[in-house]
Amino acid sequence: MYYKGSVGLEEAQGAIEAMLAEVRAHPDRYWQHGGFAVVDERGELVAFAKMDSGHEIPGQAAIRKAWTAAKCAQNNDSARAMLEKGGATLEEFCPGGCSIPGGIAIFDPADEDRTAPPGSAQPPFKPSCIGAIGVGGVGLPAEDFAVAMVGIEYIRRTLWPERNAR
Repeated sequence: MYYKGSVGLEEAQGAIEAMLAEVRAHPDRYWQHGGFAVVDERGELVAFAKMDSGHEIPGQAAIRKAWTAAKCAQNNDSARAMLEKGGATLEEFCPGGCSIPGGIAIFDPADEDRTAPPGSAQPPFKPSCIGAIGVGGVGLPAEDFAVAMVGIEYIRRTLWPERNAR
């Protein structure tokens, strides 16, 4: 039997609260109308929030960014770059995917130590993806990415506290 972990509701809601707190604490740095999404490893929505002043588009972008990162088992902009290097597009590989930075895959840190044996092909997608976070509309793509990282760090601290003690 193959075991596959998945981000849970408690972790997802905590990550969204951490991201909201970051955005609200820095109104000089972030636009105050973002959308925040956490999906499981299949790209299914686990938790979502849209700021009160938020337009529909940032919320939908957050969901698409997270979905793309989970489906591709890597950050959404990295998936686009990897596919283009091989002569394909994100749309061909993952129809409906979003390549705008701000979708970050969540991995079990034990996978960081695993690599393919020398001389064998290294797969582009890690099997330990347990979900993804997407942020849209808190700023330009770099700001969306930075806020999504706040959610990633929350989940890492929550699920793997022993890794943070290092």
